Amino acid sequence: MLENADRARACQIETVTWGVGGYADSVERLEELLRAAFPDATELSVVDRTGTGDHFHVTVASPRLDGLSLVDQHRLVHDALGPPLHDGTIHELRITTKGVR
Repeated sequence: MLENADRARACQIETVTWGVGGYADSVERLEELLRAAFPDATELSVVDRTGTGDHFHVTVASPRLDGLSLVDQHRLVHDALGPPLHDGTIHELRITTKGVR
């Protein structure tokens, strides 16, 4: 079991590795990941819903989503945000997706 000092150090290392210097940085990083996955997006937004940097609502509209089921659209967004979802940076995520047709 980690002692409190070790736990705090592990959290600091994880934060530095992820590159989050503040809540605005979290939003920017998520936007970067989504833009990389959906370079042709006609709409892309990330909103920090609570101001705590871990509850987000993302919206993506892209031709890449045309013809896909809602589940498949959300899977693509989930895959794009894999690192922050898996490391706990994102605690809660709301996703809105749409094709452009």
